[in-house]
Amino acid sequence: MLSLMKILTSVVFALLFLLTASTTVGAVVDPRTAANNIHGIHVIDENDLDDASKLVNSSGGEWGYVTIVIREDDQNLDKWQKTFDRMRELHLIPLVRLATKPEGNSWAKPTKESADDWVKFLSSLNWVVENRYVILFNEPNHAKEWGNELDPEGYARILYFFHQKLKEESDDFFILPAGFDAAAPNSSGTMEISLYLARMAKSVPGVFTLLDGWASHAYPNPGFSGSPQGIGKGTISGFSWEVSFLGRYGVSNNIPIFITETGWVHKEGKVDKVLGYDSEDVGNFFKQAYTSVWRDPRIVAVTPFVLSYQDVPFDQFSWKKYNSNEYHSQYQVVQAILKKNGQPQQIHDSQFIDTESLPEKLVTGSSYSFQIIVKNTGQSIWADEDGFSLGVDGDLAYDVEKIVKVRPFEDVRIMLNIKTPEEKGLRIVDLQMMHDGKPFGERIENQIDVVAPPSIIVRAKLWFKKKTEGDDFRILLYRDNKVEKEIVDVSIVDGESKTIELRDVIPDRAYRFVILKPFYLPRQEQGYLSENIITVLSFERMLPVDFNKDGSFSVGDILEGLRHPLQTFSLLAPI
Repeated sequence: MLSLMKILTSVVFALLFLLTASTTVGAVVDPRTAANNIHGIHVIDENDLDDASKLVNSSGGEWGYVTIVIREDDQNLDKWQKTFDRMRELHLIPLVRLATKPEGNSWAKPTKESADDWVKFLSSLNWVVENRYVILFNEPNHAKEWGNELDPEGYARILYFFHQKLKEESDDFFILPAGFDAAAPNSSGTMEISLYLARMAKSVPGVFTLLDGWASHAYPNPGFSGSPQGIGKGTISGFSWEVSFLGRYGVSNNIPIFITETGWVHKEGKVDKVLGYDSEDVGNFFKQAYTSVWRDPRIVAVTPFVLSYQDVPFDQFSWKKYNSNEYHSQYQVVQAILKKNGQPQQIHDSQFIDTESLPEKLVTGSSYSFQIIVKNTGQSIWADEDGFSLGVDGDLAYDVEKIVKVRPFEDVRIMLNIKTPEEKGLRIVDLQMMHDGKPFGERIENQIDVVAPPSIIVRAKLWFKKKTEGDDFRILLYRDNKVEKEIVDVSIVDGESKTIELRDVIPDRAYRFVILKPFYLPRQEQGYLSENIITVLSFERMLPVDFNKDGSFSVGDILEGLRHPLQTFSLLAPI
């Protein structure tokens, strides 16, 4: 009966695979199609990210990789979004390994029921790059990593199920399997890798062809102390053997490869060993590996284990010295290796917050400045130096303020300066964010009618004067409590100005007009400007008591008037 159940289970999974294979889509981006920096590191603590960046993004490198573990009992969205945001700032690409939680002396087996929580959590994060790299658990051919059981059939089903759930949510999830211990023998607590993979393939036919890449723990065995020139299973080139073995199950030999764990042990640690390699030897081994075996074009990332581990059993793997802020020499050796300036694909997106920034009408022969408010709704950090700008498409002369730094979900106010021609007519001004000359995000289409300028006539009177005249009047135009235009040296004769043509204003809008004259309190009046219309502004009589010329009446004006009696008399005399 048990054998019959196993056969039925295999048949069911085979049918499911055949039904879904035609619609399954791999990750959107093959990271090898663009410049890629393979250098990376495994970190235990997110506080080590700065030092990780200094290591993997050194010597010409940008956008290296970091393998980091998230446990199912640590799905803290705020914490991990801040971690992702920090990686974004540091140009680090996360490889996220999912983990369960310890149960006794082993790690609990993941369950199908936990998949929904993982999908919800991982989908709620704004990832650093378009590919959302997810590693499904760790070395399941060790019983202690899988609920104290050796269960390749169970891992195959979990791999299949989690893959389907994640891909249903987004094709951006780039699914990697757990890295396997390729040096493990068949024993009560471990299973040899080829047997484990074969049983997985038999249990869930086609499961390996679902994967977007292959994760390898290419350690230098035996004893994590093998030669950097080692070849075959259980060496630093073991990834090649693994992919070749998977070829019998339909996996392409050109599948993207991620070496998510590797590295040599050194003598230095919490308790120094007598025998073995010192960190200087290890540094030389890494240099040999990076300049030979790991130059394989299939490799996307190499993230050695581990940047900092301050206790047994992994202190001999740590790149950071025990109880110190200094690093072993391997850090400096790898730091000095020339690296590539990676250019991973990110999702650029934007949304215009102020959609009424540009009016429907402007005046001929005028200059304007408009504040365009845009929200960064993508993954990238916008900056002029990285090729981001506000794009303007249209037949008006313009220039645009440069963008300094805008993080995801931040708003930016960009100043757009426009000059209108002397000719009237309809003009087009379309706005859209740009990156390296390519548009992205929301596009706002604007049709602007360039019209003849409106005009005003100013009528004013002065207290104690039979005639109001002078050429030292000023007019301020306010909109939204801000001065939009100033007209100086306005000449008034017999209480009225000549017709004043207004440029640089927005027609079909109301303005608040303020009239000013030295030693007189200001007066204000509301007015509506329209093309080809003369707006007459009649201000209340102006009072000559602003002796200190601060725009208001106070004790200071009285004192100032007393200090200059002749001037005061001339202002108040009824001439």
